[in-house]
Amino acid sequence: MIPVLRFLGGICIFAGVFFSFAAVVAILRFPDVYTRLHGGTKALSGGAVLILLGALPYAGGYPGAIKLLLIAVFFLISNPMASHAIARACHRRSLAERALERKRGERG
Repeated sequence: MIPVLRFLGGICIFAGVFFSFAAVVAILRFPDVYTRLHGGTKALSGGAVLILLGALPYAGGYPGAIKLLLIAVFFLISNPMASHAIARACHRRSLAERALERKRGERG
């Protein structure tokens, strides 16, 4: 049973690394603040949770597994709140509109 769980944990870690890499690509490639924030937040939340779930077979017992699950819950609660706060600050300072105006000015 343990080798199967470790194999599944490795698959979860690999998938988490893939989602984390996708978050980096989203932050670098998307055109404006809101899409960058959305891509980075969603992919990084999924990546971090998958990595934590993949680490469960290596936790060394119930206390370590409970800590990993609590960290995953913290990620799922805090990451959307933080991205909302960043998006709200960008909206209040109209950073996204300025970036779009700059892009329109470059085109023509």
